[in-house]
Amino acid sequence: ILSRIFNKPVELELIRLYRPYFDSNILVNTIGLISNKIKFRKILKKLFRKATIRNNKKTNNLLPSFLSGIQIRVAGRLLTNRVIPRMTVKNYQKGRLARSKATLVDTSRFTRKNKRGTFSITV
Repeated sequence: ILSRIFNKPVELELIRLYRPYFDSNILVNTIGLISNKIKFRKILKKLFRKATIRNNKKTNNLLPSFLSGIQIRVAGRLLTNRVIPRMTVKNYQKGRLARSKATLVDTSRFTRKNKRGTFSITV
């Protein structure tokens, strides 16, 4: 159906994810869309509480993939935060992200404009 609509061959690649924090692109878009309605501190508290972060050495043979760490970087002004300078950058991290500890590091960025200016979220 999509191939007929777009007049081009369309190929869907479906990936089953149990949690949004397993894919950085999905996580950053989710955080970016709800950050203007919910305070960022509450989003981070709930995310860091739910995310299960594993140590690489202990679970190497048991699990095919796991999360070794999450780092979130917020630059700019969100609507739910107090008025701050535009150049403010805040980093939040849980777990390890060093190349020796993590096999694959996946990064995504979400940038949007609101009435206080622009903001960017990187996961």
